[in-house]
Amino acid sequence: MTRLYAFLILLSVGFTVGCANIVPPDGGTKDTTPPKLLAIEPQDSLLNTRVSSISLRFDEFVEVRDASIEVQVSPVLPYPLSVTSISKRVKVLIPDSLLKENTTYRVSFGKAIVDLHDGNPFEGYTYTFSTGGYFDSLQLSGTVVDAATGAAVDDVNVLLQDADESDSSIVRKKPAYVVRTTGGGRFSLSGLPGKSFRIYALKDENGNLVYDGGEEKVAFIDSIFMPMAPDSIHEIRLMLFRENVLDSITAKSQDQNAATRPGGTRSSR
Repeated sequence: MTRLYAFLILLSVGFTVGCANIVPPDGGTKDTTPPKLLAIEPQDSLLNTRVSSISLRFDEFVEVRDASIEVQVSPVLPYPLSVTSISKRVKVLIPDSLLKENTTYRVSFGKAIVDLHDGNPFEGYTYTFSTGGYFDSLQLSGTVVDAATGAAVDDVNVLLQDADESDSSIVRKKPAYVVRTTGGGRFSLSGLPGKSFRIYALKDENGNLVYDGGEEKVAFIDSIFMPMAPDSIHEIRLMLFRENVLDSITAKSQDQNAATRPGGTRSSR
């Protein structure tokens, strides 16, 4: 009788297991938390310093993506920064021999630093230092919109060229300052000196910070802008469009050059 009872129990357990639904293991809640910056060397906002490298330490493993596009330094240097990641650290190398005297530099990381597993970006951080005894503190800000649709355009470069540059400089020369638009097409160029600039926006397809025509979009205003204190700045609106302006502004520059030569005449266009 005891053996029969044991057999019935085993039969019942086997039947229950056989009828159970097989459910794959739950992978858990997706991580949506960006990496947290724990330490940075040298410290942010140093004066009288020519920073040659920056080391950032995070609370989790990270990697660097699209550094040539996302990581930007203003004023712009002739060569890109070296940005690498190892474990929980990111290291930036700066060619300090190219740094100018008495100049405020801002290194913006964009969305380049992400956590290793889920790709959550550490964004919105800018490292600042000055090679002089003060920080430039003037600003220019505004929005970039698509001229055809009126919609705000994110992730495009806003460029500043020195006011004494011709308006064709965008097709042949990297800018003095650069920043990328964020949500709502907003941009804010901070840490600017008290001098005048020309301003452009550029949907840069190859990351060279120069307008190459073709599929790239551009915006410009035929005015000179002086940066202002943060509490008194006015908003700039840039209209981004695709057009063969490469030839037109180059031709305009040639006309202007011809007009300044002895015997030169300005084109009637």
